Amino acid sequence: MIFDKETNKVYFSCLSKYDFKKELHEIQEVLKKHTIEWDYIKETKDYFCRDYMPVQVREKHLVQFKFYPDYLLKPHRLQYFTKTQQVHKKNIFLNDFNITFSDIILDGGNIVKWNDKVIITDKIFTDNNNHEKSQIIEELEKLLECTIIIIPAYPGEETGHADGLVRFIDGNTVLTYNLEIESGKKLGWKDKFSLISLKNDLFSIQRLICNLPWA
Repeated sequence: MIFDKETNKVYFSCLSKYDFKKELHEIQEVLKKHTIEWDYIKETKDYFCRDYMPVQVREKHLVQFKFYPDYLLKPHRLQYFTKTQQVHKKNIFLNDFNITFSDIILDGGNIVKWNDKVIITDKIFTDNNNHEKSQIIEELEKLLECTIIIIPAYPGEETGHADGLVRFIDGNTVLTYNLEIESGKKLGWKDKFSLISLKNDLFSIQRLICNLPWA
């Protein structure tokens, strides 16, 4: 699994050029300073391209999951629904990759990656309730070529994504948000976040993750 800090190019939704010109320019200046290339993705309907674009597993191998988010499939939000078929047709850079297409419904924002493991919330079971949980895990491990760790989705958060809940610091440590202290008062960042150390065996990782504040 190729995780974020191993990548060398940044892609933005084409919409960013029109709606976030100032912010986009500032980001691109930082990328330029660090000699990181960038480009735009055509045929996008919202800015969160991580959700509907394929996942990079190896240097030239991608996995495209089915993008079918229930939170966008509502009449007043359909204008923000990106069709991945159109994205693949209009963006020729994708032709440089071998792409495996999967029928599993999974947003890219619900995949938090490390090189030998990924964290996904249990929303994947809700979105794919026509399959057994064990079957889904087995297929994900085959597609992503790594260990799958399931954590509870944050109650009431409609996307069910893992990327707003937890991040890898290294292969054995994750940064989590202290949801149990959410309140109106202002807190320093050290009060808002916790570091949790993980052991390498899967049982310990699952047990620790499931005892995080929102579980």
